[in-house]
Amino acid sequence: MSNLILILLTAIGAVAGIVAVLPIIKHLLGPTWKDAFRMARKVLEDIEQSNWEPTLVIGIGRSGCIWGGWLAGNLGSKPILGIDVWYDQTEEGRKVHFRGAKQVLSALEEFSKLGNNILLVEGAASIGQTLTCFLERFSDQLGPWKIKKAVLYKNPAAAIDIEFVGRPLERWPKRFPWHDRRGKWRRFLRNGSNNEPWL
Repeated sequence: MSNLILILLTAIGAVAGIVAVLPIIKHLLGPTWKDAFRMARKVLEDIEQSNWEPTLVIGIGRSGCIWGGWLAGNLGSKPILGIDVWYDQTEEGRKVHFRGAKQVLSALEEFSKLGNNILLVEGAASIGQTLTCFLERFSDQLGPWKIKKAVLYKNPAAAIDIEFVGRPLERWPKRFPWHDRRGKWRRFLRNGSNNEPWL
């Protein structure tokens, strides 16, 4: 009888240990595709329930293009524009560059007949710098448009208001599922001749 109690207590301790370790493992691995799609559906439902409908969607960076395209399709096949992002670490801090953005945004006039609501999408906002810089840098071209922002994940410390958030993440993961190429993911393109980033 005492052996059975000892086995039972050991099993309970093992289960409790696994349950205690799961959040740590989940943080180290980061969100999964399944979790990302769940957050995308939440953002979609929040937009649909907001009584606000975008005229078009702008995806910022690769993650913004993935989820912006998904949202645009599920919001009734809205038009989508994609803006490439490149980051440069300088002595003054991280600088954000939007390659080709001015040319892409010149297409906005073509969509103005449909309305003037833009949904600006990024996969995740850690400090809010990307969205903030984009809105500041292209304020002239974006001026007449009513813009709302959407992300799947947001760090609560991000210094920007975002209208549609899948989930706040206080512990920022090392990667998101859209980065998963087993270490081959590149955050920007490189010029093959001299290995310098393209501007």
